[in-house]
Amino acid sequence: MEIYNSAFLSINQEDDLLIQRWTEKKLSPEKFREELLIFSSIADQLKPKSALFMHENFKLEIPENLFLWLENDINITRHNQ
Repeated sequence: MEIYNSAFLSINQEDDLLIQRWTEKKLSPEKFREELLIFSSIADQLKPKSALFMHENFKLEIPENLFLWLENDINITRHNQ
């Protein structure tokens, strides 16, 4: 079931799994952060057992400061829930 769709990202839920797919639309670091915050909010609400990140269309070179934010605020938070 699709639960989120934007020009950049779609999120589907299948049982206790969230599936995140990036579109081919060019992604900026700011939009990447915004979309991950939306994903994080959805995951907080639904509390899935796992998440699958499909990266076929992902083409962003992630700046170091954004990579650190991703590791510390998104990945660790998701892992500890």
